[in-house]
Amino acid sequence: GPLPSVLQEVSVPIINNTACEAMYRNAGFIEHIPHIFICAGWRKGGYDSCE
Repeated sequence: GPLPSVLQEVSVPIINNTACEAMYRNAGFIEHIPHIFICAGWRKGGYDSCE
């Protein structure tokens, strides 16, 4: 659809990097999440800034 003209936002919980890496592994990705990265979202999916 068309791009919004107003900045979109959503509140999501922060996930620690160990749990974040485990979620990536469970999805079939081998990723290292450095300590300078922030992982956030819902473990079972949910909202994003497009909703």
